[in-house]
Amino acid sequence: MRTSDGYWKFDLKHAPVIHITHQMHGDPAGLANLGVVNAAFVSLDNLRMHFVKNR
Repeated sequence: MRTSDGYWKFDLKHAPVIHITHQMHGDPAGLANLGVVNAAFVSLDNLRMHFVKNR
């Protein structure tokens, strides 16, 4: 990927529910693949597993 930019926003106003916004813009130079598309889901799953383990 040539360039990428984005952010994660965690809204804790309705605790214990957490609203998560993920926005990303990238220039894959024509090489978009499942790894690029799937990255946000993998990150969220890893975050979930972190909190499940540390309960």
